[in-house]
Amino acid sequence: MRYKGIIFDMDGVLVDSEPIYLQEAIDYILDDLKEDVVYLELKRGMNKIVGASDDKMFEAMSEYLNHKYSTEEIKTGMWSKELELDYRTILNPHVLYVLPKLKAKGYKLAIASSSSMENIKKVTRQCGIASYFDCMVSGVDFKETKPDPAIYLETLRRLYLKP
Repeated sequence: MRYKGIIFDMDGVLVDSEPIYLQEAIDYILDDLKEDVVYLELKRGMNKIVGASDDKMFEAMSEYLNHKYSTEEIKTGMWSKELELDYRTILNPHVLYVLPKLKAKGYKLAIASSSSMENIKKVTRQCGIASYFDCMVSGVDFKETKPDPAIYLETLRRLYLKP
């Protein structure tokens, strides 16, 4: 039997978290930093953070605010706020149908996400889907973020699969 695998992204694929993360960044700028900006302009400007790694998100926020705050200041401020999100409420409704079917057909399954490993584990644990994945890889461990192929190549290596 020739093994095949499927690599899933997490945010925006398994869970619909991207709009929530975007709103968290906007709320931080408006409520915590008390920046006087037009909401719709801010939302348009922050749309580029959707799907980005944390570091890219903090860089984009700093850039949007004309570097008034360093990426480190924004990172510290954002991480000091605890996001109490029940990921089960934003689980893609088809995930619980698709994952068992794929496993039953012999596919090796993996997650390759820009999120931290801590967040990947939290999401998959809360949603009850961790056991379906043969490996989980965090983009935090790579120099370049997606769409750079490094995370995908490493995930395939860990699955013992060829591209």
